[in-house]
Amino acid sequence: MALIESVPALRVRWLVNALSRNRLARASDRLEACALLLVLAVALFAIPVAQRVGDATYADRMQQISKQQQSRHSVAAIATEDSGSPAPRRFGSPVTVRVEWREGVHRRSEVITNPSFVKAKTPVTVWLDDAGAVVSAPDREVDAQAVATGRAWASWVGIVGLCALMAFAIRRCLDLYRAASWQRELRLMAYNDDGWASYDR
Repeated sequence: MALIESVPALRVRWLVNALSRNRLARASDRLEACALLLVLAVALFAIPVAQRVGDATYADRMQQISKQQQSRHSVAAIATEDSGSPAPRRFGSPVTVRVEWREGVHRRSEVITNPSFVKAKTPVTVWLDDAGAVVSAPDREVDAQAVATGRAWASWVGIVGLCALMAFAIRRCLDLYRAASWQRELRLMAYNDDGWASYDR
């Protein structure tokens, strides 16, 4: 447990030593540390970028909601029969129900979708567009906030994830380079005459 808890501290100590003027720090270690710092810096600078994406998305969605509210209106209808049974359906899936409402001197009947089960004779709100066609209810401000938050997070995660992937690729290349260097040094120690160094006879 103590070893696991000390891993972050060891990682921070390694980062500090790699970026210091310590002559024992290898160039590959310094490059890896710089890549790690770049990811951290990008994670911070990506926050305002993601926030601007979220703000732009929110403004765009609110503009669409405003247009929907201007072009759609609701009417009070009555369910003429029970809606489809929700039992075989997945939780939260909409059901269909036939409703009826008065439109001028005539009565109009339509089959609409409803978020939950509806019994016959239950009041139901129906939304219509300017042409009188049945449409979905206008989105709400909370919907715009949810979409904006989702896109902001997606933008931040995408930017940071791309940089982290690049840093991981750099580390993998450096690991291969360090492994090859160690292998070369081990051969020198084992044979001491492979063309890499001279020795005293």
